Amino acid sequence: MRRSLRLCNKRKTNVVPLDLQIEILNRLPAKSLVRFMVVSNSWQEIIRSHTFIRSFPFRSLTQSQPLRFLLALHDKDDQTGRLSCSFFSSSSSSLSSSSTSISTTFLSKITFPLRCRASYRSYYVNGLMNMGEIICNPCT
Repeated sequence: MRRSLRLCNKRKTNVVPLDLQIEILNRLPAKSLVRFMVVSNSWQEIIRSHTFIRSFPFRSLTQSQPLRFLLALHDKDDQTGRLSCSFFSSSSSSLSSSSTSISTTFLSKITFPLRCRASYRSYYVNGLMNMGEIICNPCT
């Protein structure tokens, strides 16, 4: 037991500075960050921090990728009473200040299995859409 304690004390652990950890994590795509939350408690704390999360929209605006927006159209079938939602996207390259039309691309259509009892408001938070009692991820 004493020998193992001495060995542990003799080992020097190299600690990566916090600002360097943040810089490394900032360069990773969001999907990788989700996987890397299990690497260590410090990485999980960094990735879940509000300042780190808020840095993503600003970082994506400065990159050369075109801006995109998501359009969701709700439709209720009068016969079945079921709600469907169609998703469309458009990039900033199709937006023009001189044009009044926008070209969009159809992504998908979701028909919800439950009957719609009342009209629901939809909310968009951190990439997820909430429509009444249903939460969906339009990216998948």
